[in-house]
Amino acid sequence: LISANTEWILAGSPYNLVGYTTVNYGATLTIDPGVVITGNSNQLQIFGILNANGNSLSMVLFSNVFVAPGTNSPSQPYSIILRNAHLISSSIYSPMGNAIYGALTLEDCQIENLVSNIYLWYPVANCSIQRNIFVGGPNGPLISVGTSGTNQVLIQNNVFDQTGVAVENWASYDASMTIVSSNNFFRTNFPTLVLPSGGYTSANMIATNNY
Repeated sequence: LISANTEWILAGSPYNLVGYTTVNYGATLTIDPGVVITGNSNQLQIFGILNANGNSLSMVLFSNVFVAPGTNSPSQPYSIILRNAHLISSSIYSPMGNAIYGALTLEDCQIENLVSNIYLWYPVANCSIQRNIFVGGPNGPLISVGTSGTNQVLIQNNVFDQTGVAVENWASYDASMTIVSSNNFFRTNFPTLVLPSGGYTSANMIATNNY
C-alpha cells in the first residue's frame, strides 16, 4: 500500500511486486528513468497518480505488471502517466467492470503484447496516446473509448502492429471527441477502426490522415 508520495529510484531497481499494490488517492508514485518493475502477474492499482517518466536513452521497464485504474468517485480522480516506458506482457488501463474516473497519458512508449485492452470509460480529463509503438496484444479492440462532457482522447502518430481492432469508440456524448490521426497501421486483414453496431447510436470518431 502506497499512501504517501513515493519515488522508485534507479539505485533501488529492480522493484519486484510480491502482491496486490495500491497507490492511494492523494499519493503519487514517481518512477525514475531506467527503473525496472517486475510484476510477477501482480496488479498495481492507481487511485492516486502514477508518474513514470523515462527518457529516450533510459526507459522505464514494466515486465508482467498489471497497471489498473482505481474505482474512484468523480470527486477523487486518478491519473496514469507513462512516458518513455517499455511495457512487456503488461496492462496499462485495464477494464474494471464498472465506471472508473481518471485520465491517461501514454506517450513515446514501446508496448509489446498487452494482456488486456486499454479501456477508457468516460475519462474525467483529456487523454493523450501519442508516438507509441504497439506490437501484438489482445484479439479484441486494443483501445476502447467512451467519452462525455468536453473531454478529448487524442490518438496520434502511433504505430500499430496489433492482432485485432486497433481503436473502437462506443460513445461520444456531448462535445467530447475521439481523434485518431496520423497513425500507421501495419496489419490490414481485419477492421482497424470500429464503431460498434447495434445500440451504440452515440459512437463517433474523427479519423483522418491514417496510413
